[in-house]
Parts: sequence; structure tokens; C-alpha cells
Amino acid sequence: MLATPPDGTPADTIERTVCQCCLVNALNDLGEFAEGHAVAAEALTAATALGHQYVTAVARYSVGAILMFQGRLDEATPHMEAVLALGRAHEFGYLLPFLHSGLGITHVLAGRMEEGLPLLETAVAQAEGAGITLWLALHLIRLGEGYLRSGRVAEARAVAQRAVDHTTRRSEERLYGWTLRLLGDIAVVDRDPDGVRHYHEAIELAREAGTRPLEAYCQLGLGRLFMALGKDEDACDSLTAAERLFAAMDMAAHRAEAAAALALL
Repeated sequence: MLATPPDGTPADTIERTVCQCCLVNALNDLGEFAEGHAVAAEALTAATALGHQYVTAVARYSVGAILMFQGRLDEATPHMEAVLALGRAHEFGYLLPFLHSGLGITHVLAGRMEEGLPLLETAVAQAEGAGITLWLALHLIRLGEGYLRSGRVAEARAVAQRAVDHTTRRSEERLYGWTLRLLGDIAVVDRDPDGVRHYHEAIELAREAGTRPLEAYCQLGLGRLFMALGKDEDACDSLTAAERLFAAMDMAAHRAEAAAALALL
């Protein structure tokens, strides 16, 4: 339980705000971004009113995370920068790996590798150094994506295998699906047909859980892999599915990626 602030704010008020942030995370997974934005904004307003810095950090991270996840990176960046500064200033040790990871992947997705990769490496090192296993797989997946987008494929593959081992050992099925997606993305670079299996398994998990963003990302990657393998008809099917899913979730930047890939067929 989080500490009650000096003004005597009831602990249940604090916990309600933190639970709202957890709800935002779940809505992110489902691609329910409109509802997520509303809940995140309410949580941040409540946290600010509480004057509880830890809760404010969690709430502001939620605001940045949903923007980042939706592909609105320019809007997400100021939130992620501010929340990391807050976490460092107040030495939120348990939360810091998460905050470094959040800003790091935001930078990476925006193409700012030199800024993003060190933050992602720091997140993994902090989590492992402090023995914080919760969400370690997420930090590893993000680091693997950073390495892959930087052309460091061998390092991406090694980190992805660590993520597989971690999620399998801890039965973290939700993050295991994202690990499979990373393996598929690596296969696109390698033009490895085995990536089809990784994507299909991840898509099956996504459909079972209703995690539409994961399915959409996998359809996009699968389309690109089929293109690399010369299977244009299969590529068209996957890319069309990806574009439809991204459109339904108002993920405009990613929808444009799928449309651009389709235009190459």
C-alpha cells in the first residue's frame, strides 16, 4: 500500500487512482484507446489534486503510455520525459526501470536511437540489479526492438531469447505474445520463414485475449515477411487485416505504415 500523504488523504483514494492507471494499461492492451485516454486524464487530475508524487508519476506515465502505444509519439514524449525527471528527483527506485523503459521505447519508435537505447539498457540493468522481475520481460522486449531498429540484429535476437525464457519460466502469457512478435520481426530482417509460425502463434494468443494491437502489429509484420518471401497474395491479406485493425483503433500512423506496404504490392 502506498503511503498516505501529509494532508491525510485517505489511502483508498490513492489506491483508486492507482487502480485507474492499471485499468489504462488493460485498455491499452485491448486497443480501447478512447476510454483509456479518459481514464488516464481522470487519474492524472486526481493524482495532481492529491499532491502524492508517486501516484502522480504513475498517472502521468499512464497518459504518456497510451499516447505512445497509439503511435502519437510527439505527444507522448513530454509526458515520458517529465515522469522520468519526477522519478529521478524523488528516487522512486522500484518505478525507475519502468520510467526509463517508457521514455526509451518512445524515443526508439520515433527514430531517436541514440537517446532511446541507453535508456532501455538502463531499464534492464536497473531491474536486474534490484531483482525486480515484474515487467522485466517488457523491458527486454523493448530493448530487443531497439536493437532491431538500430540494425543490431544479433543483439536483438539474444535479448528476445532472454525474454522468451523469462516469460516461459514465469508463465507470462500476455508478454509472451509480444515476445513472439519480436521474434517475428527479427525473422523479417532475416527473411526467415520460421517467422510465420511466431506471428501465427502470437495472433492466436491475441485473438484469445482480445488484444487487438498485438494482432494488428503481427499482421503488419507478417505481411512484410510474406513480401520478403515473395508471397504477395498472403502479404496482401495480412496487410489488409492490419490496416483494418489499425483503422478501427484510430492508430493513424500505423495504419499509414500498412497502407504504404500495400501500395508496394
